[in-house]
Amino acid sequence: MNKKNSTSSTLLAEIRNLEKKGLSEKLLVSCSAFLSEQNPDLPISDKLEVLLYAMNAGVFLHLNSEAMNFADQYFELLPSDFRANSQALQIYSSLLFNKGEYNQVEKLLEIWKLQVFDGVSAEDDCNFLNVSASCFTIKKDFKQAAEYMQKAFHLARKSDLTMLSIQISVNLGAILNYLDRQEEALAILDNAYKQSLTCDNLSLAGHALGTLISSLVHSGNFDRAEKLARDALNNSNKASQNELRVSAALQLSKILHNKNNFEEAIVVLEKTLPELQTNVDWQLIEMYFNRLINSYEKIGDFKKALEILEVFKERNEVVLASHSEEHLTNAKKMIEISAKTREAGLLSQKNTELKTVNDNLQQALEKLKSLSGIIPICSYCRKIRNDEGYWKSLEVYLANHSKAHLSQSMCPDCEMELNREK
Repeated sequence: MNKKNSTSSTLLAEIRNLEKKGLSEKLLVSCSAFLSEQNPDLPISDKLEVLLYAMNAGVFLHLNSEAMNFADQYFELLPSDFRANSQALQIYSSLLFNKGEYNQVEKLLEIWKLQVFDGVSAEDDCNFLNVSASCFTIKKDFKQAAEYMQKAFHLARKSDLTMLSIQISVNLGAILNYLDRQEEALAILDNAYKQSLTCDNLSLAGHALGTLISSLVHSGNFDRAEKLARDALNNSNKASQNELRVSAALQLSKILHNKNNFEEAIVVLEKTLPELQTNVDWQLIEMYFNRLINSYEKIGDFKKALEILEVFKERNEVVLASHSEEHLTNAKKMIEISAKTREAGLLSQKNTELKTVNDNLQQALEKLKSLSGIIPICSYCRKIRNDEGYWKSLEVYLANHSKAHLSQSMCPDCEMELNREK
């Protein structure tokens, strides 16, 4: 193993260790240094592995531009006969969706399509169908979107991918609503909501509940929607279920607003106020306060609405100040990591270029040395003794120790001597 390969192997081992320990910042910098090395002997599989680590680290650190750069490199480097890593496909499609580059997502799906439904990974197959359905949804081709999402749903259930099955079924239910297939949508969403309650994923449960209630309201089934919201509100009485409880209160208050029952909506929201202190997303809190303020305005109690607004404003300022400080700290951190990543890449590249120059100089020096020093030459036949002790003709010695090309000719003195001999 040459020195360059030895250095790359050491760095790769270090990168794998950093990835196992979850040290994303150091991992990103080390990956950048590794990828900047000009080593043509490195296996493509090693480069792809490091690019995947770099993508993951970039996403984890919210450095989406860095993650996108590594993702671009991954798929540019990926040979046609290599299987793309399913995680790389998911990360790249997500980054492209966030940037609104839907045409690029469809091109990515063409690569993805070549390695699905081959029995290797049901999860990869489900994700391919899910992303495909999302593309059709964006184009408002809901019929095609539903077809792909149904395939993903049945495959996830068949493969016992419970969490993925719930996520897909909620999306499927929403798409079926667009197609006015309410009965199917309700059956799927109802099952998804019941399953989500057994999975200890309250964020998913809240999403399923909201989509189910919206579907019930859309189909005109207000009584069932109200009962479902009340049941969810009454049954989510644990501290860990605060987010689901607040979500249920919001859904119920929305239904009560539609029935012009603003007084009860206020009771429901006021009763849920203590749950806003912990384990609740800030956006949910904002929706809650807006609904409560609007409820007081509807009954004409503007004084109370103003009091609630002042409470919300004060709390909002505290949260915003905290978020601003957090965002500022994160921004500084991201800039620092990004700078370190680029610096590591440039330094590695410069070191590689410097090593190439040094190698070239060393070779030139060796060539110079090959014709320097004392050269033993026969005073009679002009042969030269080499390092092994053998006598070689001057022509052979020069050919072996230099890049000179010898041509046969005759000097004037020898030519005159030859003529005299004739």
